[in-house]
Amino acid sequence: MTFKERFSQKHGCSLANFDRLVFWHSLKPAARPFCMALFWACPGYFWVDMQTIRLLGDAKSTTECEAILQKYRQLILPRPGRGESRRLFRISSTRLARLCDQVMAPEILPARPQLMPPACVAPAISMQ
Repeated sequence: MTFKERFSQKHGCSLANFDRLVFWHSLKPAARPFCMALFWACPGYFWVDMQTIRLLGDAKSTTECEAILQKYRQLILPRPGRGESRRLFRISSTRLARLCDQVMAPEILPARPQLMPPACVAPAISMQ
């Protein structure tokens, strides 16, 4: 199963809405209002981000996801002297990596050990 299919199944959304939902999930909360305005005013600004999300949708493992995110990080890293301004209103690769880990996690988890009642429970003593 691809990341897109697993995400859609886990979050109950259609495959058509996958790109936008992952985009909004991967933004830092403080950047969302500004990105919303920027998304509608200049949709081409997020072209690299949306392409990265589309590539992630086809990934079938966490290693594929990490390789795609590493390429994205190389594209958006600031050039010397430019500071952090290029990354200010971009998706968070850390949030995307965490989302990939949550969605692509194996379905079968190890069983929890059964908790047994303590064997040294003292019986009630009756004084007669």
